[in-house]
Amino acid sequence: MAVYVVSLISKVCLTWQVISVNESVSWLEDMTHETFTEDTFTGWIKEGSKKLTIDDETNFCDPNLLRNVLSSKVRKEFQ
Repeated sequence: MAVYVVSLISKVCLTWQVISVNESVSWLEDMTHETFTEDTFTGWIKEGSKKLTIDDETNFCDPNLLRNVLSSKVRKEFQ
């Protein structure tokens, strides 16, 4: 990955620097070789009243992180 940085020396002259960072990529292994069918997808559907909040959606993130993000969002929207 290369990041280009612009340095302002004077009002007219610009200099460019290229900063390179080596990244290692870790791919997730495919643990399933299952072919999804229509029955599989329809089994995932949940019927009921519409959900209007996400404050309990913590299957894939830390509950404290979600709480902090949502509280920051509320403070920002009402300022």
